[in-house]
Amino acid sequence: MTHTRRPAARRPGFTMVELLVAIALIATLAALSVGAVFRIRSAQQKSSTEATLQKLDTKLQEKIKRIAEKVRDPKNHQTTHYQAALSMAGGSDDIAQAILMYAYTRNELPMTFAEAKSPTVVGSLTLLPSPIFATLPAGTGGPEESAVCIHVALSTLGNEGLEQQIGDAPSLPGLKCYLDAYGQPIYFNRLAYGGAGGTELNAPPYVKTPVPANTFDPFYPKQTNGAYRNLSTDWGAPNTAVLWAATAPATLANWSATPAAYPGQVNHTAVLISAGYDKDLLGAGLFGGDNLLSYRTRKEGQKGD
Repeated sequence: MTHTRRPAARRPGFTMVELLVAIALIATLAALSVGAVFRIRSAQQKSSTEATLQKLDTKLQEKIKRIAEKVRDPKNHQTTHYQAALSMAGGSDDIAQAILMYAYTRNELPMTFAEAKSPTVVGSLTLLPSPIFATLPAGTGGPEESAVCIHVALSTLGNEGLEQQIGDAPSLPGLKCYLDAYGQPIYFNRLAYGGAGGTELNAPPYVKTPVPANTFDPFYPKQTNGAYRNLSTDWGAPNTAVLWAATAPATLANWSATPAAYPGQVNHTAVLISAGYDKDLLGAGLFGGDNLLSYRTRKEGQKGD
């Protein structure tokens, strides 16, 4: 009697092809998951940095407001500083206030250790360095010094709610600065004049409408009365260029966004800057790349809400 041989039962398992397909699927899902996590983390870092810039910008505007109030205070008009500015301005109170506004801003919001520790000299006007910067060491003028200087300047207003954003300046041991969510210094430029050739800051949402073309200067105290004026037309371009040269950032080579000559009919503002995820402050220009700028969190004009 012959017996029919049954075929051997197939053992459970994967073939090589099935295994490779499964591995490929797992790898794809892992890559997608990692990419999603990375994008979420990147978005959170950007959002956190923008929130920090917004808080610091509020403090910066408060600092500038206090400087403007000091400039306009009638008691200040009895000082030798005001008298020197008034003489330079040919007796014009408005222009004298503008000169003081620039000079006090340079004096109280320095961008380098050399600026912080040296007198501010504009013509016959001389302001002694603020004592709050007395402990700063000698410096080289690099951008990181601006991060330390602005931390010292704004800390006088208190750091409530910003404690987690304060840390050691990476290249300046023993000195503190505000840090972004990428662990990098938040830099400061005293008189940045905006991207796209300076026109960005001349239009909404950064200024309120209507704004007469090319006539807005936020560092000219006259504008707080509702009159949009320009210092270069009121005082004359040559005089204003001298003022600008004395009060513009000393690190023009590092801050290519700040013109060497007074911008005249171009708006400008103080700004705090994060170099963003790539940690490159100036590679694509101050207003380019993935840099984050504080004034872009401050919307004032049309569509700014």
